[in-house]
Amino acid sequence: KKIGGLSDQQIKECTESKDVLAKIQADARQANEAGLQGTPTLFFNGQKYNGNADFETIRSIIQALLAG
Repeated sequence: KKIGGLSDQQIKECTESKDVLAKIQADARQANEAGLQGTPTLFFNGQKYNGNADFETIRSIIQALLAG
């Protein structure tokens, strides 16, 4: 059985890897230091957007930034 293209063995190896755990811990620490409180958190030109922004909201933000 494969999940996300990975076999059960590959998933087991990832979940037991000290390198993977260290990377996850480093990412979590960096997110905390940046004040992130959840996912997804998006940044557009330094402006932070938290939570579930739908496609149209993200699209309108990007279009407004591009229009300048």
